[in-house]
Amino acid sequence: MEEYAVEESNGIVEVKKAHSWWPCVLNYLEDNSPAGIVAIVLTSCGYAGITAGAAGTPVAGIATFIGCVALEIGITFSIGCACCECDCGFFCRHIWGCCDKDTEYQMPIDTGWITLYEDSYWGGRSKTFTADTDWVGSDFNDITSSLMIQDDYCVILFQDDHYTGAIRTFMGNTPYVGDDFDDIASALKLVPISSAPLVTLYQDINYGGGSKVFAGDTPYVGNDFDNITSSLKVPSGYLVILYQDINYGGRSKVFTGDTPHVGDDFNNIASSFKLRRQLPSDLPQ
Repeated sequence: MEEYAVEESNGIVEVKKAHSWWPCVLNYLEDNSPAGIVAIVLTSCGYAGITAGAAGTPVAGIATFIGCVALEIGITFSIGCACCECDCGFFCRHIWGCCDKDTEYQMPIDTGWITLYEDSYWGGRSKTFTADTDWVGSDFNDITSSLMIQDDYCVILFQDDHYTGAIRTFMGNTPYVGDDFDDIASALKLVPISSAPLVTLYQDINYGGGSKVFAGDTPYVGNDFDNITSSLKVPSGYLVILYQDINYGGRSKVFTGDTPHVGDDFNNIASSFKLRRQLPSDLPQ
């Protein structure tokens, strides 16, 4: 288990590898117990409830959980606890996230960053990027399942390198990128939300129902939004061309501004769209 912490101080963001007590104990138990036994014990002792509460979990609940694990695993657990004691207190501020951290790298707060994770809910291996990246590298190609992103930024993931193939836009920390984008990302762009020309599609007329935000041309709106668009919002100075089929195929229709209803002729059929800057000739006469 690799653990990282992101801390802000004096205008600098520091990403640090964290050496906290509980992940250390878990690693020790996995290395020194029969295969599979640790997962079984954690489940039977209520580990899911403890992790869901994280730092807000009552001390009594944590103590009960630790006592249960100690009883089930025995001396191996005691040795792990002793070996993993850290210098800021045996239980730290709470069980995770407080021991010494080695700074991995620093960056100004106003620099956008995104961390990609191999597994859903920010698990497995991770890799952080601070700029547009036309290829995420052989070590992270086609394995992204979740992500964390700096506030006030959105990220555009691309299926293929050099910003090609299917794309999808994410705003905020995302525990799962979705079935349509799991394990396929190869490139990314970081965009400040304040400057991003974002298109919002809505399931119902008058901007109602479910919605989904996109940035840039989108060859497929995704399984969750295919053939359900009834209204949309268009960024100022741009126009949107909706297409009936994926990859900009089939019938199309142009929208030059926010549209509370795409019309009976295009309701619930859009599968892709293009975003273009408006020219004077595009504006209604």
